[in-house]
Amino acid sequence: MNEVESRVAAGVITELVKQTVYPIKHAVTSKWGKSALKSEIELIDAYEKYLTKSKEKYSKTKTLLYKRTPKDLYSFYENLNVKYEEQQIDTSDIRSILEVSNRIIITGTGGIGKSTMMKHFFQNSIDTTFLVPIMIELRNLNDRTNNGEIDLVDYIYNNIVDFDFNTKKIYLEYSLETGKNILLFDGLDEVKNEILNDVILAIQKFGHKYNKCPIIVTSRPTDSFIGWNEYIEVSACPLSKSQALSLINKLDFDTDIKKNFYKELDERLYDTYEDFASIPLLLTIMLITYDNNANIPKELHEFYEQAFSALFYTHDASKGGYKREIESKLSYDRFKKVFSHFCFQSYLNDDYTFTNEKVLSYLNESKRKFENDSDFNTENLLDDLINSVCMLVKDGLKYVFPHRSFQEYFAAIYTMNLLDDIQEKLFNEIVHGKSDCFDSRYVEILEQLQPDRFAKNFLLPKARELNSMINEKSYIKILSLFYMEAVIGNKFLAFPINDTTYFHIFDKILKLEGKVNGGWDKNEISQLYKKIIKKLGEEVNGIEFNQLNELGLLEDMLGIINFYKEIEIFSKGVEKIEAKLVTQSLSSEDFLKNL
Repeated sequence: MNEVESRVAAGVITELVKQTVYPIKHAVTSKWGKSALKSEIELIDAYEKYLTKSKEKYSKTKTLLYKRTPKDLYSFYENLNVKYEEQQIDTSDIRSILEVSNRIIITGTGGIGKSTMMKHFFQNSIDTTFLVPIMIELRNLNDRTNNGEIDLVDYIYNNIVDFDFNTKKIYLEYSLETGKNILLFDGLDEVKNEILNDVILAIQKFGHKYNKCPIIVTSRPTDSFIGWNEYIEVSACPLSKSQALSLINKLDFDTDIKKNFYKELDERLYDTYEDFASIPLLLTIMLITYDNNANIPKELHEFYEQAFSALFYTHDASKGGYKREIESKLSYDRFKKVFSHFCFQSYLNDDYTFTNEKVLSYLNESKRKFENDSDFNTENLLDDLINSVCMLVKDGLKYVFPHRSFQEYFAAIYTMNLLDDIQEKLFNEIVHGKSDCFDSRYVEILEQLQPDRFAKNFLLPKARELNSMINEKSYIKILSLFYMEAVIGNKFLAFPINDTTYFHIFDKILKLEGKVNGGWDKNEISQLYKKIIKKLGEEVNGIEFNQLNELGLLEDMLGIINFYKEIEIFSKGVEKIEAKLVTQSLSSEDFLKNL
């Protein structure tokens, strides 16, 4: 902050203090008389010292780019919008959000910037309101040694005393009673479960007692806020394209790299990687990756590999070459191997968020897996994952991936190194049973990384079973695997997809052959509908494939859905995969003979 800015800030604080002290003075003298009032000069001094020191603290923060040296908040901060009902609210001025309510809960996922937003609110409330802000990082309540009811006023007072608020607690209480403060409770999700209810109760009781003071609480999304009837819940919005570009423009980074990345972000990267580019933390990871490689690859697996490598080897931009030590002392390859196993285990167990106990349990299991070539301390590895390579983010009391696709990528990396018979067993007994199997990046990345082995181990076993049914002409059985019973409504007929592995395998092989499943003729479906109604009456609302067969209408349905044509294409696709595998096997034998 330059001299002019310092003087402006000092003037703002002085005016704010006056607006705060006078109501307190009036309240005290009205109740107790002038003799009870502490020296007005001392009271002004206490507030000025508090605001000056706390403003300084919350004006700086560390970032992924500057891990050692805190940077000025407004040198890089991009205002996030919050969403209330269907309306987006600009948070550049705290008064906009206070117009919605003086009781606000802001929810958002890890990495979106809730805590940074609260630091902005602290600064902005000093500049734009006559309210003295008080920031309480709720995770610090976890360190309380005494159990039972939480005296939040006492806790707040002790916090602000640390910022040189050298006056009696009663003056804080008068300040709260007259509504001269705004309370910023950051990170409710970081409070331990065993005291969470006590903290919630303390905040609610505090809000009832000091109902003139605005209160803002941040947390990750949770159902716990259903009972907070006095509070309005708003959600932090991801960065829009213009906001993402603005953020990149503000970052203190190599000018040429930033200029080129900005251009590509505008032209294609934001649209291609919106899930990443709209989250401040992940957008920063994209920039670091771009810096290391001068591009962001189009293939997903290449992007994740480059991002991990960039983060593992990244330097602190504020130190001109400083590289944070890898505390676990693992090399890049060993670190990647251990982390891949961690992701593989947790992905198969559907674990995406972790308590401290659970994450260490998984890491210890990975350590045992590679104990012959990787000796490390799991606590150090966890520290590396959070602070060095940023593959885990502390979200409240839990750990989460900065983006779930990182877990899927590294799980796929581990899977790729398994032998064929183990891969096939894994896919058929575990992976195919996962509800999101065919929608996951895990499967998509495996197909990119090992297309031939993917076809052999993932597609072929189930495809052979389907081919056997086709050869036996078990058409009703196949239809039952692909579709639920036909649904009949008011002048329509539909065939809802039965979300089974067989349907997706069939669909995948059709796509490999350049054929897209579906595209049925509406007129033919309408004709079948009329035939069914004629035979069963208009009261019918569903019909099984066996019934269609008994009514002599199965062939009509098979014609409508292009069944015969599609199973022919499917069978040819399976034959191609089989033939390719035979060719590869013969090639391997010839190779071995020539060794």
